[in-house]
Amino acid sequence: VLQHTFPHIFATAHFYLVHAHCTTLNNISSSNLASLFSKKLFIHIDITDGVGKDEYGIRFLQSLGADGIISTRTNIIKQAKKLGLATCQKFFIVDTHSLSTTIDAIKVGKPDMIEVMPGLVSKVIKKIKEESDTFIISGGLLTTEEEIEKAFSDGAMGVSTSIRSFW
Repeated sequence: VLQHTFPHIFATAHFYLVHAHCTTLNNISSSNLASLFSKKLFIHIDITDGVGKDEYGIRFLQSLGADGIISTRTNIIKQAKKLGLATCQKFFIVDTHSLSTTIDAIKVGKPDMIEVMPGLVSKVIKKIKEESDTFIISGGLLTTEEEIEKAFSDGAMGVSTSIRSFW
């Protein structure tokens, strides 16, 4: 169904499986599933219980098969990049100050991609796209196909949504 609804997603070389809310990490069976479908496994370290938010936590997730790390923290992004993991940094943009801070953090941390939240911020996506060549994921509050299409037309390269019908 998704292949017909959003063909541009499946036409891209990189489409990522984001695995979040892990509380038991003895065996990440999703990494096998991700490999089976030629997807990359990203783990949101900020919300992963029982894993340190430091180099040791990142190394642990890497040893379990994570291809990348998602975090709001620039220091985590920089450490993950040093260890050879792909990175996605999340930003919550609520005003012009947070937009400026976001652009500065992108320049410092150099994440491979970013997620801009809330996802209904087309003006912000356009501004970041103008000033950065970073892969942008629009996330948060996206509940309709029109909103998702708008995010793509504004310059986002991916979307993040909890609405299962869009998965």
